[in-house]
Parts: sequence; structure tokens; C-alpha cells
Amino acid sequence: MDVENERNELVYQLMVTRTALEIFACVMHSAVQFRTANAAMYVSPPPPHCKAWNYTYQMRAVCMELCAIVVPLLHRLQPWIAHPPSSSSSSSEDIATAFDENVFRKERSEIYKHLNEIAELTLHSYRLEIDELRQTTSATAAERLEANFVADREFLMEALYVLYPSSNSLDRWKTDVVRDSVHRMAYEYGALAYLVRLCDAQCIAAQSNVNGANASTNAHILTICVQRFMDNVKRYKYAFMSEYLAMHETDVEAFLCLPIRRSQCWQTAMTAHADNDDDGRRQLERDLNEYISRYLAQHSGENTYLRQYAVLHDIDVDDYGGAAKQLLSNDADVDVDATTTTTMSGLQQQHANLCLAKLSSFVGDEGRSFGGSDAEQRLLWIDAQCLMQQYARHNHEDEEEQEHVHVHDVSM
Repeated sequence: MDVENERNELVYQLMVTRTALEIFACVMHSAVQFRTANAAMYVSPPPPHCKAWNYTYQMRAVCMELCAIVVPLLHRLQPWIAHPPSSSSSSSEDIATAFDENVFRKERSEIYKHLNEIAELTLHSYRLEIDELRQTTSATAAERLEANFVADREFLMEALYVLYPSSNSLDRWKTDVVRDSVHRMAYEYGALAYLVRLCDAQCIAAQSNVNGANASTNAHILTICVQRFMDNVKRYKYAFMSEYLAMHETDVEAFLCLPIRRSQCWQTAMTAHADNDDDGRRQLERDLNEYISRYLAQHSGENTYLRQYAVLHDIDVDDYGGAAKQLLSNDADVDVDATTTTTMSGLQQQHANLCLAKLSSFVGDEGRSFGGSDAEQRLLWIDAQCLMQQYARHNHEDEEEQEHVHVHDVSM
């Protein structure tokens, strides 16, 4: 099929799909309106003849089948919008290509809107049935349905996130760039991986196609992301933080939440908390520090980066004893490497670790007993090694200088 015929076929498929989804949405909205107008009939649990049919398993299966058809079609449409096919230099063909691209964008937006509604209906149906199973039957059935819910949720959230129809102008940046509708659904139904992506200002900026964004725009996006981050921590607690920390292990600042803590939004929230009683004061920050400490304790192991992060985090939360122990542990790991025990840079690294550990122990009121004589002996051994390295280097330089003088005298 040539480009023109393929384009025309795609336009036809999009229009048919959009019309079918509009009819489906009309039926669903009518059911919701009827149930709202006759709320008394839908007591909990409703009688069999008043069951909310659009939230049943059968209707949920229909919704997922529709999504399985619509999502590949929207994926197929993406290249035509991002990079429309080139045509000849004929002005009439250029106009036709531009017209088709506008049609593609309009149809995509309408289809995406209906896809969003179907996804919401499907996930809400799952939640209602899971809650009903937990109240009336065994937990095993609820767990099986929960597994299906998670799989379908991931499929729908990935589609909504990737296919979001953002524009290229700043007129709609507040909703387009930060994907408000996707975030609301992820927050409502616990899609933690997408909550992490949608509260990461750097991730949003990297994936944004908005032209003309300035410092004010970026600052506003950061404010939205920080507020989302705080809401996520409050609602989903360690479940969210473990997902967040796993995605930011290679970025120490993001891992320790430093950009978030430095933001004006965070500072304002901490000031507001400080006005409360002592029990509720800065609870969010305490929870955040506790979640980071828990993650580091569970995942440090053989991960060098996380062991270094643990030192920085312990110092940040004034746990100097913990920092000292981690520094000594890191130094013990370094000592295993033969290379670091024979090079000046390796010896200096061990020396710095031990000195910082001693300093941390004194600041943490653990006294001179921390580390015992073993730490002192290791410091003395490192100092002796450094002196021997320096002596060997100077001795080698003196020998080279004497040899150079001898050669010079012979040549004279």
C-alpha cells in the first residue's frame, strides 16, 4: 500500500473507531445517570436486579477488549503525527498532508479521551469487586482478582502515559506537560511506578516537547512535582518511597531528595508543620528520612553506591554514630582490594574514611572508645605505608638525579 492509500485507510479507521467509542461512552453515561437518579435502588449490597451492570466482570472484559483494539491503533498513529510522511514538492500534496495530520491529531485526542474513560471504568469496576470479595468471601478470591487488577492496571497506565496527546504550545502546558489526567488515575488506583515518573521534574522535562519553556515554567513544574511527591508519601508511605528510591539509585541528589528539600514548596510545607504541636511537627520529613534509612538498610549489601549514600544520609539526619560505622565498614571493604593498599590514592582514601569515622563518633557523643584500638592501629599502619611510599618515591628520584649527573660528567 502506498503512502497516500495508507494515510486514507488510517483516517477511515480512526473515524470509525472514534464513532464506535462515542456510542459506547453514551451508553455508559446513560447508565451512570440512571443510577444517580435512582440512588435508593442501589443500596449496599444491591439486589440482583439492581446490580450495577456496567461494573460487572462481563462489562470489564468488554472494556479490556476495546482497549486491546484501540491502543495498537494509537501506537500506529504516533509516527504519522511526530514525523508525517514526506510528499513531493507539489503544493496540493503538501496541503493534503497537512490536512491529514490535523485530522490525525483531532481524532487521536478524541479517541484518547474515550480510552481514558474506559480505563477509569475498568479500574473502578475492579476496585468494587475486590472490596465486595473481601467483605463477603475468602481472601483467596480477592487476591486472585487483585493480581488481574494489577496486570490490567499496568497495561492501561502504560498506554495512557505513553500515548498522552500533548500539544506543542504553552497554552495547555499546565495539564499537558505534567499529564494531570494520568496522574489522577495513578494516584487513585496506586500505580506507584507512574506516580514516581510524574513527580520527577527532570523526567517530565526530558520527555516534554513544549517549546518556549522558561525558568518560570520550570519552577512551576517543580512546584507541581514536589506537591505530588508529598501527597504520594503521605498516602502510600514506604510502598511509594521504595519505588522512588529504586528508580533513583544512580543519582545521589535525587535519591536523598535534595532538589525536593531545597524547593520553595517543601520549605513552605515544613514551615507550616513547624507551627503545629511537637507531636505532629515536621512529620513528613521524619517519615521521609525513616523510609530512606529503611531502604538503605534493606538494599545496601554489595551496592557500593548505596553504602556511600548511607553515610551521607546518616550525617544528614544527625546519626553520626551510624555514619561512623558505615565509614569503617566501607574502609574494611576497601582494605580487601590489594590495589588500594599499595597506591597513595588508595591509602589516602582509607585514611580519610577512618578520620571521618573518628570525627563522626566524637560528634555523636560515642567517645574515644568507638572503633577501639583496631581503628587506631589501622590509622598507624596507613600512615606508615604512606611514609614508605613517599620515601621510596624520593629515593627513586635521587637515584635518577645522580645517574643523570654521572652521565653528564662522562660526556664532559
